[in-house]
Amino acid sequence: MSDRLAWLIQLSEAGPCALGDIVNILVLAPGDSLEDLSSELGFSLEEEAPENVEIYAGWFELTFIVNGEGFGYWVFVPKSPGTDCNLLAYCLRHCPSGEDAP
Repeated sequence: MSDRLAWLIQLSEAGPCALGDIVNILVLAPGDSLEDLSSELGFSLEEEAPENVEIYAGWFELTFIVNGEGFGYWVFVPKSPGTDCNLLAYCLRHCPSGEDAP
């Protein structure tokens, strides 16, 4: 079982709660920068690494868990010509080793 699935099962067993109480989902657009994302998350990405990075044909999916209760952010970064080079470099730097981006 994946860590993400185990986390969702644990949250569902904790009782009913609003989705916004456990996760914020951010879908970035071409033109959004690494600094924009850091500002939205409230911490510097130069100092923090994601908990997990998934790679898809057109997207990177970054997961950040930010407190002991399991609250987190799921961030989707497009792999497109207008995406900030520093943001794409950040995603690639934190990809699992040996994994090629599709």
